[in-house]
Amino acid sequence: LKTEAQKIGEELSEIQRGINQLQQRQQLLINEALKNQGALDLLKSLNSNKEVVNEQDKTSDAR
Repeated sequence: LKTEAQKIGEELSEIQRGINQLQQRQQLLINEALKNQGALDLLKSLNSNKEVVNEQDKTSDAR
């Protein structure tokens, strides 16, 4: 019984290590997604600012 309990404990420990690795990987992926979203938001912002400038140029040219 003691041997079986030890074996179960080792298996649980191994499973916990796997869970920890998955959680670390999940956090890395979340961080990467947030970084990508930030870059995308920046590009959208720059693009919309560019469009505003282009509209102002067109208005200035029409005068």
